[in-house]
Amino acid sequence: MASTPRVLFARGGVGPVVAPVPGAISISVSVGSGGKNKRNDTRGVQVALNAVPASLGGAGESLKVDGLVGPLTIGAISTFQQRWLTVHDSRCDPSGPTLALLNAMAGVGDALPPGTATLETAKTLAVTANQAPVAARPSAPRRPTAAELVLIKAAEERQFVVERHHMWIVKRWLINALRVNDAAQAHAISLTHLAHGATIAPAALASPERRAFLLVAKTFKLHERDATTALAGTRRVDLILRQSMLIVAARVPRPPVVSPAPPSPAPLFISLFGRPASVPPSVGYTVSGGLHLGPGPAGRFNPFIIPGQVIPERMSRIYLPPDFDDQNPDLQRLTLIHELAHFVGSPDGQRGTVKEFGTVDRPAAWKRLNSFKRLNTAESFAFFATECNIGTVDSVSRSNSTMDAIGEWPKVTSNTFATRDDVAIELPPAGNPEAAKFAFPAGFS
Repeated sequence: MASTPRVLFARGGVGPVVAPVPGAISISVSVGSGGKNKRNDTRGVQVALNAVPASLGGAGESLKVDGLVGPLTIGAISTFQQRWLTVHDSRCDPSGPTLALLNAMAGVGDALPPGTATLETAKTLAVTANQAPVAARPSAPRRPTAAELVLIKAAEERQFVVERHHMWIVKRWLINALRVNDAAQAHAISLTHLAHGATIAPAALASPERRAFLLVAKTFKLHERDATTALAGTRRVDLILRQSMLIVAARVPRPPVVSPAPPSPAPLFISLFGRPASVPPSVGYTVSGGLHLGPGPAGRFNPFIIPGQVIPERMSRIYLPPDFDDQNPDLQRLTLIHELAHFVGSPDGQRGTVKEFGTVDRPAAWKRLNSFKRLNTAESFAFFATECNIGTVDSVSRSNSTMDAIGEWPKVTSNTFATRDDVAIELPPAGNPEAAKFAFPAGFS
């Protein structure tokens, strides 16, 4: 199994960036049953066990990181060994396979589907991880500085605004974009039913479904002359937007309807008080890659969540650095949807993965993207949702792009999509020099 480096995708950055791959922990003595159980070493093992989902034999964040070895910590070590290793001594040794495999899995456990790593694979991973350098862990969490406290306060406020304000709007934006794409998909289906060489009826040239299709075609470079590709494109858009909407809908805070209130889901967005040096200037990023891509330590560890502690970045989270605060609210929501597209896209590096081929704030590069890249870059889905909700002109100006790069027509003129006479998507009026481009078959190549 070849080693593949982890990458991260950052909107506004320079594209995929290879991330560092430090080990998770380093211990000086054995931890667990019969071990010497030094407190700092025990904390490290508890953090590493928590980083592995319970479904994969880890503790799944259930252990209290207190440095005390009790039945829960010993049981978690034993469960992990039973799941992956031939050594079942309920102990984690400094140079043993249990620590080595924990180092390989910490922070990326979410990327390892159950059943993909066999026992032989686990042993190979353990050997590879054991040969790799590991990062030193601070002896104890330090107190944040006065400057960090200011940044932490700003991160807390950002977290509150994102969870209590932006996520509701993002959910609505995604639903509206899905309604537009549903109409576009209906037109794409009708195209597949046309006889070879036939044309659509003149009355249908300005139908709501066709207007919706041409809006989708503008963003993703689809064309009516290729009905099969057009239909596949609208289905791809539906998949990414619908998965993103479901993720958000499951995480938006709800008022309690029973007493006591049900537990809140884990936060989807994590607000950072700083930005890791390895992350390019960006307003948001997701971590991609995983243990099933290659052996060895493959984790990112972020000290900008809690000062003095090294917290594993998880694939089940999206990270917002302080750069996020410098954007206007509409661009912030565009960014959240952009990162959601990465989040729901396949992390296996295969064809169809949602990558970072370009962003609309870099117009020259954006215009050059072909249909495949448009359908497989996060910015396409984010800008499409933004345009559907705040209109074409506003979405272009708020995202720091140009009408030349985006294309004015079809133009979204309001934030309400309808399927009757008040349709919000307009084609060029008669006599406009652009009008001839929208005769059937039309589209964008």
